[in-house]
Amino acid sequence: KATVEYGDNKTLDLGTQSVTGIAGASGEFTLTAPVGAVGDAVVRVEVAPSGTVATIPVSVTKAVGTVTATAPAEVAKGETFSLDVQAAAAAGADLSGEVAVKEGSKTLATATLANGAATVEISASELRLGQRTLTVEYAGSANVTEDSTTGQVKVVKGEADFAATGSITAYGAGAKIDIVANEDVTGVVHVVN
Repeated sequence: KATVEYGDNKTLDLGTQSVTGIAGASGEFTLTAPVGAVGDAVVRVEVAPSGTVATIPVSVTKAVGTVTATAPAEVAKGETFSLDVQAAAAAGADLSGEVAVKEGSKTLATATLANGAATVEISASELRLGQRTLTVEYAGSANVTEDSTTGQVKVVKGEADFAATGSITAYGAGAKIDIVANEDVTGVVHVVN
């Protein structure tokens, strides 16, 4: 009979293995570490009918986590866009925790994974124009390692909503044109004849 002892006095029964025949015969147990068994554990094997016990110390490491992200190829400055994040690890691993989206060292947004997935909303107004590299960092969990990935998004100029009004003026006299735009709109206005 074999068991594995881990965590705070938790025990998992590995079952029994029949070994018959000549002296020196051996049996084999396959162990799948239970969820939450990260750290030091002990496999305990008891041989019947003698009752001989062998203990084998083992170290269980975190499951390897991987993170992927999908972003739109192009967004307009000032828009909010979604970045879909997926985390994966061995079956049964705890895929909870935080993901952060960064440009360089600046954190743009964070989200909490639910069932290994999250949608992160990012404001393109936080990004400069042009091709931008975003890094998605998964912090890991109690039994899953951290991971990160990068992706590209191109930030282009958005269309500005504005209104212009003026008055009819005699030729050669100065004209007044009022232009009203959203407060986040900047740039140069060209008036053509």
